[in-house]
Amino acid sequence: MTRLPNLERLQTFLVVAQTLSFRAAAQKLFIAQPAVSRAVKALEEELGLVLLTRTTRQVSLTAAGALLAEKASLAFDQLHLAVRSARQAATGEAGTLVASYSALSTHSRMSEIVVRFKEKCPQVRVSTYLMSSEEQLLALKRGEIDLGFMLSVACSDPERHIIIDREQFMLVLPRSHALASASGVHLADLAGESWVVGSISRWRSFRALLEGACVKTGFLPKIVDEGDDIPVLLRLVSMGMGITVLGSSLRGALPANLAGIPIVDAHATFSISLVWEDYLAGSLAGNFIEFTKAWLASTPTP
Repeated sequence: MTRLPNLERLQTFLVVAQTLSFRAAAQKLFIAQPAVSRAVKALEEELGLVLLTRTTRQVSLTAAGALLAEKASLAFDQLHLAVRSARQAATGEAGTLVASYSALSTHSRMSEIVVRFKEKCPQVRVSTYLMSSEEQLLALKRGEIDLGFMLSVACSDPERHIIIDREQFMLVLPRSHALASASGVHLADLAGESWVVGSISRWRSFRALLEGACVKTGFLPKIVDEGDDIPVLLRLVSMGMGITVLGSSLRGALPANLAGIPIVDAHATFSISLVWEDYLAGSLAGNFIEFTKAWLASTPTP
């Protein structure tokens, strides 16, 4: 590997190359003119190259000097950028933040929090991945993700999550259904319906929450089919397979042939949390968490 030249001498040469004057370079660097001459001469000896042609009247770059000046200037720009990026990463202002989210988090305040954070820290890249709440908890423990957005009911440690949104259950059914024109329904109204719900493998927490609310009302839902994700569930409802229950934030994303009706029971609610395993103060994840706390405190709940 070729040994790099002395960087201080190289920087002095770049100023001379820019000004084409030892006197002007000395003034710009706030050093004596003989020191500039010595630095350039030492650099030429170090490299074994003639970089400048000197006469009593002018200074000019040789072909080697011109090429070195061009490439070294670009290299110093990259070096300054690398140092700045490293400092930003160390202070949580740059880098890549890996976050995951559950299906029911998609239309929560999660999206706005991420967008606002990226506006504040444009050098941060936020990579997001869809995972169930249970998958997120495992990924957090393994260090595969930095943060997760999931159902609060899945969280066991109150000190490692903050609630970012609260939602009512929402009944989703075809517009041809008898309840489609209702302004609100009770869970008890759904006792005799056929239900399509998220699969137990990917919707375990929400299934437990939903079935618990139904049991509290006095019945168990009659489940006739399952789906792994929201588009599949909506497709099953559109086909007339049954009704489903999701979060109220999804109302605006429903297809035109489906209606979303609020479920008005006081216990027919759930919340979404930002969850983490561990973080260092000042780290990227730590800055995101502190930003989220401040944003929630200053932003009224819709």
